Amino acid sequence: MKIENYNRNRILIQNLKNLLVIILLPLVILGSLSIFITQRYIKDEVNKNNEILLKQASDKIDLIIAELDTLSLNFSVNPNTIVPLKRIFNQPTLTYDDNNIFTIIKSYIESSSHVKPYIHSIFIYYKNDQNRLISSIGMGLVDLQNIYETAWYKSFIANPSTQGIWSEVGFLQEDMLGRQEKVLTLYKNLFTAGVDESDGVIMLNIKTDYMEQILNSAASYPDQGLVVINEKGVPIVANNIPSSIRSGDIANFQKDNRPFFTYNANGKAYTISKYGSEKYSWNYLSIMPNNVLFEVPQKLLEISVALLIASLLLGVLLAVYETRHNYLSFMKIIKILNSAREGETIPSAISRVKDEHGYLIQSIIKTFIEQNYLKMQLSERKYKMKVMEMLALQAQINPHFLYNTLNTISWKSIALTKKPNEVSSMIENLSTILKYSLSNSNQTVTVEEEIYYTKCYLDIQSVRYRNQFEVRWEYKEDIKHLHIMKLLLQPLIENSIYHGIKEKEGPGTIVIKLVMDRPYLKIWLLDDGLGIPPERLSEIRTMLRKEEDYTKTEHIGLFNVNKRLILTYGEDYGVKIRSVYRKGTAIYIRIPIDSFIEMNQEAAEKYQEALARNHYF
Repeated sequence: MKIENYNRNRILIQNLKNLLVIILLPLVILGSLSIFITQRYIKDEVNKNNEILLKQASDKIDLIIAELDTLSLNFSVNPNTIVPLKRIFNQPTLTYDDNNIFTIIKSYIESSSHVKPYIHSIFIYYKNDQNRLISSIGMGLVDLQNIYETAWYKSFIANPSTQGIWSEVGFLQEDMLGRQEKVLTLYKNLFTAGVDESDGVIMLNIKTDYMEQILNSAASYPDQGLVVINEKGVPIVANNIPSSIRSGDIANFQKDNRPFFTYNANGKAYTISKYGSEKYSWNYLSIMPNNVLFEVPQKLLEISVALLIASLLLGVLLAVYETRHNYLSFMKIIKILNSAREGETIPSAISRVKDEHGYLIQSIIKTFIEQNYLKMQLSERKYKMKVMEMLALQAQINPHFLYNTLNTISWKSIALTKKPNEVSSMIENLSTILKYSLSNSNQTVTVEEEIYYTKCYLDIQSVRYRNQFEVRWEYKEDIKHLHIMKLLLQPLIENSIYHGIKEKEGPGTIVIKLVMDRPYLKIWLLDDGLGIPPERLSEIRTMLRKEEDYTKTEHIGLFNVNKRLILTYGEDYGVKIRSVYRKGTAIYIRIPIDSFIEMNQEAAEKYQEALARNHYF
């Protein structure tokens, strides 16, 4: 490995690439995501807010339009109002009664006009020979020829059969001086029942400046323009409309069925929001310049570019420094490796490690110094592993030797009596249990197998404790195929015999009950033995819950089964015990049967450790 093979410029370029990728790439990705997410969020929020404010504006204007519906109820369906009013219109002179009725009607429309600040005036007209109408301004009863503005009459004549409300924007001349005021006129024809052509019209003149105030109060963003479009598609009220938006553009907005969209006009982008009034077929538009809407993302973009440039400069400076530092450290490592390869003296270790290169140099020197010692340790470990393997194989031979010896004794006892006898039966049962316990400790067995080998154990105990206890099994045939943990029942039965039945005066009974209650197999082991005093029962329950060495207790079988249940099936499973002193003891176990819960690695190690201690009985 030659020092001259390494070029400082090549390392500098590589470091520049690495640092730029590490610094710039995340910055570009983060900045792009920030801008994209911010724009998306702002767009969604603006669209949502625009929908709300347009709906609010629509609701307010709908209330204004609804005034015309309220007025028309009296003058289209109420005969007590319609008949007298038509008579008043057609008579050259008014009687005393007609004059009273007229005064009431005039007061009604004048109060409606004066109370509502947005109403300019109200006109009510029925076709009559005297060409009269009622107005909320002036004398009330007015001749057509004395009205300064008659455009409304032309609209009425042009729409004799129109149902519902229609609207127009115009100017009302208020006096002979020609002063005019811009109003929105709402029309509604008055029909006689059964006639298609209108008999009259009611007109509600709305102050447009009041409606503009509604739009101004509704706008929630700078430079936001709002437009109200009537049922004919004609803009009637608007505020703050950009100069680049023409009437043709507004017509295009109405043709677009989308509630939100972007529109380009004269090189500028606008966000358009639409809302339609279902009751009166009016449309409401919001027009917002995107440069105002996306001001925050634009600032984020400028900040990101500035950070990108600053990071680029910082990355170059760091790359130059890192290259010089790494180059010197790398050369020192190469020198050490070359010295070791040539058999020369290795430089002394660094007294203080400052970075990864110093750590690497120190590690290389330490590796060379300790190489022989490590080889010796490795050889020693291999030797120990071989010895442990031989001891494990030898430990397997001894139990099998005992099993084979028991079989030989059994045959000898049969040979002495020329037939099977009580001794040979006990030996055979003991041999069967031994073989059962020596098989694969991790293997699960069927309930049928567990019951069979448990009965072998009980046969031995029945010889030892003749007529001292009775065993009763309670289970159905459909549970025999289920798999459970091996050597589950025998330790518990042994616990009942030694600590319950044996200590009792007189014969006892042990009941073993197995019930399938999906997804569990439930096992009860009941005895009417001596029972357990309350203090001792509390101690046993405490020990069952704790991770303690149970080999020194007098209930090894009980604790062994509890430990193996937890290791095999999990913390939720274990032995539950109840007892009444001088009455008996009950043990309850619950096992999952739909699926076998595999032990994790840590649990498996604990389980093998417990098995290695051979604490089954």
